[in-house]
Amino acid sequence: MVNIGLEIERKYVISNYKYISGNWDIYMAFFEKGLDFSIDLLCYITPDKWLSRPFGLKFREHCMMPKMLNVLHVGNKIFENVRVDGVISLFKQKSNIFIASEFDEAKNVRIINTFSKNDILHPFLIDFLFSNNIDIIKKIESSSLMKLSDLSICENSCATSDAYKLIPLIKNMAKFDEDNYFSLINTGTIDKFISKWGLKEITYLGNKYMFPIVNRKNFINSFGKTYINKAIKPKLIIKGLNLLNACLDFSGNTIPGKTTLVICNNDIKILKILSAIINSKLTTFYIKNKYSSSSYCGGITFTKEMINNIPLPKNIFQSSILELVDQIIEKKHENSQFDISEYEYKINQILYNLFNLSDIDINNIEGLKS
Repeated sequence: MVNIGLEIERKYVISNYKYISGNWDIYMAFFEKGLDFSIDLLCYITPDKWLSRPFGLKFREHCMMPKMLNVLHVGNKIFENVRVDGVISLFKQKSNIFIASEFDEAKNVRIINTFSKNDILHPFLIDFLFSNNIDIIKKIESSSLMKLSDLSICENSCATSDAYKLIPLIKNMAKFDEDNYFSLINTGTIDKFISKWGLKEITYLGNKYMFPIVNRKNFINSFGKTYINKAIKPKLIIKGLNLLNACLDFSGNTIPGKTTLVICNNDIKILKILSAIINSKLTTFYIKNKYSSSSYCGGITFTKEMINNIPLPKNIFQSSILELVDQIIEKKHENSQFDISEYEYKINQILYNLFNLSDIDINNIEGLKS
């Protein structure tokens, strides 16, 4: 709105609408005004992002929960020149249930799931209602005693301003002294369990580097304590786009770059366990089904909220998982191209058992036909 000369209108909306928050989209104001005008029913077609994004939280809590009856998922081919996923939302003055539906091949409405609103908890996400795997999602959550954030907090690695501020400090050197330099990785150089630094070229805000490093003293003198701590602490660095890969940095020698997520913790055992969970098929399946409206053209942008809310089963600190992670790291350091699928399979099987999943559930997660 600022870019197209609507700064006055933007300020008006912020000042006069109760449920506008965060990096909001303009249709949220139309939702609120429409509900103010409606006597009984309101029906809109909009993008689906408000169903799960933080900017929709106030509206979900105060308007969706008491009033929304039906959400019809229509996909991204409704309009000729629009490529965002759309939903048709039907509001009624009082409703105790959610109905999630979609069009079948004949363009008839098919109900996917019906859910009591009493079972929807803060932050009132309803993406999973569109999933054909809702029973697996419920089973995973019912087998959970805690969330990932109970062990350690996932955060954004850096602000956009910090990312640009870092550019003048980056050098390209294959050999360097770790006492004096950090390595730098971003989403393109994060693999499962280890990074691809020096193995794959990094593209960082338009600049390309094969061996990106940053002088430690210059970095510490240039940035605030928050970003410095994310560089010097033992951590998991998580790829935020499309693939949910997480690599380990036990020694605190790596700067996490733009669009990555990070989990810092001095307890190496916790980092190893969380690396196994985040890199598992089970977690990718859970997030993609739980937060379907965060996808775009088949991909997904992972957020710190998604990671922090990953369910963890009881007895997650299995020695067998720790041993498998150690073996993966050892093999990958010996040979970066080593095939770790056998070790991943074993970790996945342990997690399936901890969540009490059936063979049918596992086949669905693995994409196998029963």
